Amino acid sequence: MAKKQTQPKKALLQYLYQNPDDNFVNPESVEFEEENGYIEFGEEEDEDGNKETRLTPKALEFLGIETTSQPVKETAMETATLEPITSFAFELENDIPLIKFSKPNAKGRAVRQASYPFDVMAVGQSFFVPAEENTKEAIEAVFKKMTGNCNHYNVKYRQEIPGESRIWKGEVKPKYQQIRRFAMRRVEGGVRIWRVEV
Repeated sequence: MAKKQTQPKKALLQYLYQNPDDNFVNPESVEFEEENGYIEFGEEEDEDGNKETRLTPKALEFLGIETTSQPVKETAMETATLEPITSFAFELENDIPLIKFSKPNAKGRAVRQASYPFDVMAVGQSFFVPAEENTKEAIEAVFKKMTGNCNHYNVKYRQEIPGESRIWKGEVKPKYQQIRRFAMRRVEGGVRIWRVEV
């Protein structure tokens, strides 16, 4: 008789945290983690039936990773006239239309890690991360690398709603609100990342 699982698979959660670009998982293999609020599924699903998987703040807490514990207060930057911010390695730009999503279908070599301006972005701003070459493989490498950054900041800017819950498969689960949301798309020569409305 198989032993009943009472704790999330720590090695699995650590892998998803350390390899956020490799985040498609067989739903049957993570039923305990999903039902107990350690992971959540995205909208994407690959041809093998594996689903896009994201760690929740509960999972990060289980792993001992600090998350935003207090509400994130927006600044006057939200309503101010936006000017490009150039104090980072990547320039923020305004009013670039979000490109229709296309599913990953290639692999490549990731670009070197840099300091990205997620924390200071206002809604409608975006920045461009160039690929080493303007080829499908090189752009896909940047996309896979930046997927981890987007996932990290989308989780960072989520917060449990006090006193609110939801019913999932007959169990009461906490409800979360997204404080900020980031999205990314492949573009000519690299990848562009937007801060979008919640």
